[in-house]
Amino acid sequence: MPRARITPCLLRRPLRLPELAIAALLLAGLSGCARFNTYYNAEKAFSDAEHVREERIKTGDDVTKATNVQAEDYRRTIQKCRKLLENYPGHSLSDDCLFLMGKSHHRLQEYNASIEQLDLLFTNFPATPYAEEALFLQAANHMFNGNVDRSNDYLEQLRDRFPESRFQAEALRVRGENAFALERWETASESYAAFVDTHPDDERAGEVGLDLGQAL
Repeated sequence: MPRARITPCLLRRPLRLPELAIAALLLAGLSGCARFNTYYNAEKAFSDAEHVREERIKTGDDVTKATNVQAEDYRRTIQKCRKLLENYPGHSLSDDCLFLMGKSHHRLQEYNASIEQLDLLFTNFPATPYAEEALFLQAANHMFNGNVDRSNDYLEQLRDRFPESRFQAEALRVRGENAFALERWETASESYAAFVDTHPDDERAGEVGLDLGQAL
C-alpha cells in the first residue's frame, strides 16, 4: 500500500533566528509606516483647511468661523491625531498631534477642547517647539471663554518667554480687549495704542484704532 504523501505545508520548518529578525524588522517597518501615514493625512487635512483660511483672509472674508469644507478638514485632523495617540502612545509625533488637535479645536471655536489638548501638550512636553504659538492660542481660548485673568496669564508668559514673538501684535490686541472687557480703560488704551504704533500696516489697525478711541 503506497504511503500517503505529506503536503509541504505540514513540513514547514520553523523560522531560523535571522529570518525571525528580518520578519520583526518588516513588521516594525510596516508599523512605522502606518504611524507616519496617519500623521501625514492629519497634517495634510490641517494644511488644506489653513490654505482656505489664508485665501479667505486675502479677500477680506471674516475667518472667525470655519467654512463647511474647513470644518471637515479640521475634524479629520482631530480624528487622525486621536487615532495615532491612542494606537501609538508615546510616539515621537505625540506633541505634534496634541498641537494640531488644539489648534483645530480653536479654529472650530471649540475652546474648552482646545484648552484641554494644549494643557496636555504643556504638561507632557514642556520644551515643545510649539510653545510660542500654543501660549497665544491658550490666551485667545480663555479670552473667548470670558476668562480674562487666565488669558492675561498666558499673554504674560508669551511676553516673558518670547519677547520677539511673531504673535506679539495679536497679543497686544487681545490684551486690549481683555482690559476693555474689565473696563480697565488705561490698560486697554495703552495696549491698543501700542498695537497701532508698532503695527500701523496691520489689516486690523483701523479697527483697533476705533477701539482705542472708545477706550480713551
